[in-house]
Amino acid sequence: MKLSFPSKLIVWAVLLVAWFAQSLAVGNVLNADGVSYLDIAYSCVAGNWHALVNAYWSPGFPFLLALCIKLFHVTPYYEPLAIHLFAVASLIVALISFEYFLAVLLKIRNSDAIPRDTSQTPLSDRTIQLLGYTLFFWVTTFLTPPYLEQPDILVLIIFLLASALCMQLTLSSSAQPVWRYALFGLVLGLSYLIKAVMFPLSFAFIAALFFTKDRFRRLPAILLAAAVFIAVSAPFIHVLSKSKGHFTYGDAGAVNYLHIMGDDADITAGPQPFSLAHPQPAAAPHISEFLNKIDLGTYGPWTDPSSDYKGICPHFHLARQINRIHVVLSYYFELYIEQLGVLF
Repeated sequence: MKLSFPSKLIVWAVLLVAWFAQSLAVGNVLNADGVSYLDIAYSCVAGNWHALVNAYWSPGFPFLLALCIKLFHVTPYYEPLAIHLFAVASLIVALISFEYFLAVLLKIRNSDAIPRDTSQTPLSDRTIQLLGYTLFFWVTTFLTPPYLEQPDILVLIIFLLASALCMQLTLSSSAQPVWRYALFGLVLGLSYLIKAVMFPLSFAFIAALFFTKDRFRRLPAILLAAAVFIAVSAPFIHVLSKSKGHFTYGDAGAVNYLHIMGDDADITAGPQPFSLAHPQPAAAPHISEFLNKIDLGTYGPWTDPSSDYKGICPHFHLARQINRIHVVLSYYFELYIEQLGVLF
C-alpha cells in the first residue's frame, strides 16, 4: 500500500516550508562561487555569450541565472535573494523528479523484472516511500540546501531523471519506445552542460543499458541514445577545446586535483599564467598580472581559474594520494554511518 495523496501533501508542505525558511535565513550572503556564476550571467545579459565558454565553470547554471536576471530585472541589492529563491525553485523541480524516480522504482519493484525471495517479507511500498522522503529531506537540507549557490541542485535533478529513465530502459520487460532512448541521451547531454563531471559519468549510464537480456535487439536504440548525448555535448566541447588550444571537456578536475594534491607551488615553475601585455607599474608591479582580465568580472582571475594552471601537468604522488583517500573515506564514514546511521 502506498502513501495517500493527503499524506504526500503534508510531506510536500513540510519540504517547502523548510526550504523557504532556510533560504530566507541566510540573508544577503554569497560565496566566491556564487559571485563567479553571477559575473558570467551578467556577461550573458550584456550580450557576451562567449563568457559561457569556460573550462572551470560549466555553462548551464549561469545561463539559467542570466535568464532569471533578464526576466525578473534583478537589481544588485537583491542578487543573493534571487539566487537563493532560484535554488528553492530548483528544489521544487528536484521534488518532481524525485516523485518520478520513486514511481519508476516502485513500479519495477512490484513487477516481475526483479526476482523475489518468497521466504522473506519485503518492505512495503509505504515504508520505501517514507524512507525515500526522509533521505530526500536530509539531502536537500544538508547536501544541496536551498541557499546553495552552485549547480549541484541541478545535478540532483538531472541525476534523478537519468536514473529513472535508465531503470525503465534497463529493467522493463516490455519494449520501450525509441523516443525514450533519445530522451535519455538528451538528459545526459544536458547533465554535462550543467557540470563537467557528468560527462564521464554519462558513459556509465549508457553502459548500464547493455545489462539486458535482449541487448543486441536494443542495440540500435542504445546507439541512438549515445548519438543524442554526443550531439548535445560535442558542440560545447568543440568550442571549449578551440578556445583552450587543446582537447578538453573541462579542466575543473585537473585544477582541483592540483589544488588538493598540493601542486599549486608547481605553477611558479611553469609558464606565466598571464600574458603581460602592459609594462609593469613601478609602484605596484603585481597589478600587471591582472590587467588583461580586469574586465571579466568582480575578481578577474576567478572568472576562469583554469587559465592560471595552463601548461601545468598534474603529477601522481602516492603518499599524498593515500592521504587524500584516507580523508575522503573518513568523510564518507561520517556521512553514511554517523549522520545517516539509522537510515543506512
